[in-house]
Amino acid sequence: MGYKSCVCKQCGAAFACTHKRKFCSVKCRDKFHSLKKNPNYVPRKKITECVCRGCKKVYRPKVSNRNKYCSRECAYKYNGTSLYTTNKNEFDRPAPFTKVYFKLCLHCNNGFVSKKGQTTCCSNKCKKCLANSKHYKRSLHKKGIVARSCKCCGKLFVSEYGDKRTVYCSDKCRVSYHRRVSKAKRRAVERSIEAENIDFFKVFDRDKWICCLCGIKTIKSKRGSWDDRAPELDHIIPLSKGGKHLYSNVQCACRKCNQLKGSKEMGQLLLFG
Repeated sequence: MGYKSCVCKQCGAAFACTHKRKFCSVKCRDKFHSLKKNPNYVPRKKITECVCRGCKKVYRPKVSNRNKYCSRECAYKYNGTSLYTTNKNEFDRPAPFTKVYFKLCLHCNNGFVSKKGQTTCCSNKCKKCLANSKHYKRSLHKKGIVARSCKCCGKLFVSEYGDKRTVYCSDKCRVSYHRRVSKAKRRAVERSIEAENIDFFKVFDRDKWICCLCGIKTIKSKRGSWDDRAPELDHIIPLSKGGKHLYSNVQCACRKCNQLKGSKEMGQLLLFG
């Protein structure tokens, strides 16, 4: 393959190439087209050496627009955005000032430093303990923030981080509640019986936490325990006898009566209009 002699259209330099070309380099080609579009175009001078603003060293930039800092570290240090601290005398320009708040934890009363002025506790553990304390609940009640009862265990709690939609005091209560509801429905579905999702506490509130079999007042705090007066959900017509898993076929019963009843049909079916 023979070489042909060509002349650059931009700089006029002679060069050899295998096939006919108009420009000797890409730089000449870009310069020619920019002059053609803009007659007043002045080409940039090539920067050979620059002085770094941070370390004051002379360096040769790889790209013409990187003429301020010799490296990324120098740029971070000079602008005060580095992850590590630097001495004030290292550079002429000091790092920008960050406002810091010195506070006392409302729970453990230990001092801590916070970047946000709204922080009240030194850790998440202290925040949880403070939310469950009685004095803190009273102060929140005065401000209009009322503690609510957990949907699973019934304990009063204040939601963390201002979450107003939480109805469970912890993840453990949330998992155990959904597991209990799905278990009762699954037993009915396995027997091909009509079933629906039943909220245990809706049934207990409807029956005013009174046992429908003996008439004794059940203890709300004993829910889920082995106590005789612990409230339990009872099917009036048991699932083994063909009873449905519906609100009309369930009632509140104490643990003692629920064990004595077993698979017998006791109670009166509720009528809903």
